[in-house]
Amino acid sequence: LILTLTSTLLYISAAFLNFAMNFTLNLNANIKDFGINTAWETVRNLVNITFIFVLLWIAIKTILDLGDDKKLLMSIIISALLINFSLFFTQVIIDASNIVALQFYSSINGGNIPSSFTDSLFDNGGLAAQFMDRLKITTIYGTGNLGLSEIASVALFGSVFVLITSAVFLIAGLMLMARSAVLIFLMVVS
Repeated sequence: LILTLTSTLLYISAAFLNFAMNFTLNLNANIKDFGINTAWETVRNLVNITFIFVLLWIAIKTILDLGDDKKLLMSIIISALLINFSLFFTQVIIDASNIVALQFYSSINGGNIPSSFTDSLFDNGGLAAQFMDRLKITTIYGTGNLGLSEIASVALFGSVFVLITSAVFLIAGLMLMARSAVLIFLMVVS
């Protein structure tokens, strides 16, 4: 019973890790319907309105001969240009980092790159399967001539090992999802 529960927990956390990895590495393709462009456009429009008010303030100061704000004017113009192209720059940087990460993922996963969520969960193994294979988790409960005390020891320590592996997979998946959330937030406010 304990072995079944820990194995089920490992299976679920491994699927979550694979899902999180695929979602993060294919972020721009997976967030098309999240409304990021609309949110970014709203933030950009608010900043552009602020730029207009600052430009009006500079114009009034210049007309009334209250000071020379050429440096501020140049800063506003450069900032306005960067703000209006910031989503593009942010997406380019995220895509470049994901391309590098996909190369590492492909090397770890034997050249397989998942093309969909379900593909990444179970069909081609995914990252979690590669770790489980290297840890030899499937051989913890190997068959053999074991006495009752050996069976109890293997069950206890094997279950602890599987639980620790499940926790690591779950935490890694949560960290990847947190990375995705932060990147989405950065795209909106960029």
